Amino acid sequence: MNITDDSALRACTSCQMCAAVCNHNAIEIHLNRDGFYRPFVNADKCNDCGLCMKVCYRFDKDIRITTEERLSAMEVHSAQAKEQTLLPKVTSGGVADVLAKQLIREGYTCIGVIYNDDKHRAEDVLATTVEETNAFRGSKYIQTYSMDAFKKLVKNARTTKFAVFGLPCHIYAVHQFLTVYKLRENCVLIDLLCHGCPSMHC
Repeated sequence: MNITDDSALRACTSCQMCAAVCNHNAIEIHLNRDGFYRPFVNADKCNDCGLCMKVCYRFDKDIRITTEERLSAMEVHSAQAKEQTLLPKVTSGGVADVLAKQLIREGYTCIGVIYNDDKHRAEDVLATTVEETNAFRGSKYIQTYSMDAFKKLVKNARTTKFAVFGLPCHIYAVHQFLTVYKLRENCVLIDLLCHGCPSMHC
């Protein structure tokens, strides 16, 4: 069984971790006819190990809507960057920018989203210096191509501390992968609100 199995409970949101964890490179990520990134499986390479399904929320029977009781018990904070010269350069108060830079200083490699002008797409990339995180600034509001960055995380998670900025589907899948391999404590995961995104054909 693999990511295309018809037992899926939910639709694909294209976090692309399925392709990143595949040891046989049997999964590729391409735009489908509707202009959304989706996984495509090469059946000749797939050995049905099922790892792609273990990181995918589509097959998780235990996902539940958060109850009012749990919501009311949560502690919630708001924040904004103090540096006034930073605020015009960022969105959402600049908290992600401040976090990324601090995490770099603490020895983490950050994964965040840039806009690649040459390929006309948003991409997840790795940043290892404070300066490199500047490229993460600004909202993109389109699907990201994340497979390549996540493959680097999968390959190096045993020896590198990662901080991943992503949407809930990305963070869920990265968390699942790290948990399966008992590496969760090595990483900081920061998920952002998601309201969906348009087709890349728009």
